[in-house]
Amino acid sequence: MNPEPSTPSQSTHQVSIRLGKGTLALLTVLMLVSAVLGGFIVSRFSPTGTTTLTAAPAPVTLPADSPPTSVPVDRKATADQPPSTTAATTTVPAEPDPPGDSSTVQSDDGGTDDSGTIDSEPDDGETIDSGPDDGLFGQDPSVAATYPVSGRTLGGDPIPRHLQAWNRITELVPDRYLNLLTGLEILEGDGDAAAYVYPDDNDPTRWVMGIDVSGMDDAEEFTHTIVHELGHLVTLNSDQVPPVPVNSRYDAVAEACRTYFTGEGCALDGSYMGLFAERFWNDILDEWLALDEITDEDAYWEAADRFWSRHADRFISDYAATNPGEDMAETFAWFVLNDRPAGDTVAEQKVLNMWDQPELVSLREQIRSGL
Repeated sequence: MNPEPSTPSQSTHQVSIRLGKGTLALLTVLMLVSAVLGGFIVSRFSPTGTTTLTAAPAPVTLPADSPPTSVPVDRKATADQPPSTTAATTTVPAEPDPPGDSSTVQSDDGGTDDSGTIDSEPDDGETIDSGPDDGLFGQDPSVAATYPVSGRTLGGDPIPRHLQAWNRITELVPDRYLNLLTGLEILEGDGDAAAYVYPDDNDPTRWVMGIDVSGMDDAEEFTHTIVHELGHLVTLNSDQVPPVPVNSRYDAVAEACRTYFTGEGCALDGSYMGLFAERFWNDILDEWLALDEITDEDAYWEAADRFWSRHADRFISDYAATNPGEDMAETFAWFVLNDRPAGDTVAEQKVLNMWDQPELVSLREQIRSGL
């Protein structure tokens, strides 16, 4: 996830035309109207809290109060591969988040049954978590403290509890990824697993992490949260997803992307995120994107819950069904923290896909040495 969510708004054009006399004025009006209609664009919220602009024939209604991705979805995080099975490349639109505050990681991670398979079926009456306890549009946990980070060193004057959280992070996150961090934001919530990562404003190739220290009492869940956020760093760092160049138009970069536009940038050919989205999301992409057109809060979550229930065998957890980036991060966390599955479901095939990549298996062993 990534920090303080922003609220995107529908992109509209308001054109004021004053009519003059004569045919020339009328022709001018017609030309202006034609230009406006021809240039109409649809604004879709992206994981980074920015707006992806894509050409569209008709306006699309945005979900209310969309947050940035596991980017803070993490504040966002928003986020996290096998070779493509198709010859043509497919552009997967940048992932929108559900309405309300999705910057909190709800990690109802899938467990294993006695046979060692992923148990991703929802229990009777189970619904997708919609965010913090104060409802669909609940508030993020407040940032209690901010510390500079340099490698394994937490700067400033951290109190013992904050230092304890940082020490746990350094036990699990390899130096390569610790070196990507420039800051740590400590959240004070009510015990939920809240965390995020987001690109540093001053250097988008580096990141800030936020984590709720109230979740430390549940050591297993706190570990899962850290590994989930690490999954975003592994799959969204600039070696995988180069940031949109400072002097480039964000919408132009998004439209030109032929792999997968994550919100931070266009995933490179062969990147974890690009291949993951192409292999595991293309066939359900339209169904998932339709959720973004639902503006009523209750209707959105009912539809999102139906989406999860229809495809439960495809996801490690209900939270993984939020968008491709969160699916990647949840799959990564399961891959690291559990044994190799049999591969009987799509969710297990996603995990096995990571087992097929030696560099990820090596990273898994390195992370597990800190468990």
